[in-house]
Amino acid sequence: TFTSGKLKLMYSTMSKKGENFTSAIEKNSKNGRKIIEMKEISSRFTLDVTSSVSFGMEANTLEGEHPELDDYMQEVTGEKGMSFVFIFFSMAFPKLAKFLKLRQFSKGVSDFFISVLGENIRRREESKEVRNDFMDMLVQLKNKGSIDGEISTETKKLTLNECLAQGFVFMFAGTDGTAMTISFAIAELARNQEIQERLRKEIKEAEKDGKISYEALNEMK
Repeated sequence: TFTSGKLKLMYSTMSKKGENFTSAIEKNSKNGRKIIEMKEISSRFTLDVTSSVSFGMEANTLEGEHPELDDYMQEVTGEKGMSFVFIFFSMAFPKLAKFLKLRQFSKGVSDFFISVLGENIRRREESKEVRNDFMDMLVQLKNKGSIDGEISTETKKLTLNECLAQGFVFMFAGTDGTAMTISFAIAELARNQEIQERLRKEIKEAEKDGKISYEALNEMK
């Protein structure tokens, strides 16, 4: 799904969202807050990136837009709403969960993502718009059973529900794990000033006109 070539195409979008990320941290610092909840800001950052590069949607949760999306993702990750233990039970014993009529997530979460992703798929199919993102691949698999330019031994068309499920899982996987990693990395840098300064120096050396190119980033140690 994400070859180095595809990642390079997405880099400018990711970089722009990164600028919003640093702005959000600066804004929180200037407001006099001595403690900044990095997991919360990191989750919004990764949610904005995943929404944009994967589905062509501008969530802009870092800028205070679409707070409901951030709330729903917190429910999915277990930070709000149902506990992770309950979700794990539903996944480990699906037949029992179905018999007991248990839901992994609330109806509000399901309805929201079905509506947003379903509308996005419908719009792509009608407009024939090509953005070379994850959503494009889902639409191709739904309509043709294969992805353009990819060699496949078999073709299998996805149903709309399968596309929605793949999109939902991708958004969840691309958001929470990455946000957690960023949070821990920043916490370690805050605790280890010497390493932070070494990293800062390397970034400054790689910058050109205040920007870091895709190639420069790959060359950094």
